[in-house]
Amino acid sequence: ELVDFGRPISYLYSDVFSGCTKLTKFKSPVLDVAKNAFKDCKLEQLRCGDDCSLHEASIDNSGVQELFFLGRLKYATSKTLRWIKTSGVKISCTAKSPISELVYEGIKVEVKN
Repeated sequence: ELVDFGRPISYLYSDVFSGCTKLTKFKSPVLDVAKNAFKDCKLEQLRCGDDCSLHEASIDNSGVQELFFLGRLKYATSKTLRWIKTSGVKISCTAKSPISELVYEGIKVEVKN
């Protein structure tokens, strides 16, 4: 199932979609994702808006296959960055997205138009 609010979402509370196995795409860009917001989901893609923050365990164990950055990654815990690096999540961004933080962590980033 696809969730699209038609606008960016400024904050997703802890556990808001935890255990929601039917949620596969979250089209609305999110700016701040709290702990366990997507725990045990089956996300195919999560769109991160400009100045996105990924708090500890915000996407870990979410099943997310792709993180798409529309802008800059403002904050991510070291644990979340390790999870991104080891989980095989595809990281992509727009050409204007300065997500160099991920490259410094040794994470491959694909640029899309």
